[in-house]
Amino acid sequence: MTEKDLPQKEVSELLEEVRELYLKTREQFGDAKQEENSFFA
Repeated sequence: MTEKDLPQKEVSELLEEVRELYLKTREQFGDAKQEENSFFA
């Protein structure tokens, strides 16, 4: 592995982490919205 390959690998890992965090956050907001809707229903 060369120095040129390393940053790309780190970027890919960071993007993967961000994507997982985004999905978790979206799930939490989705759950909150569902609870809100059933509360007001």
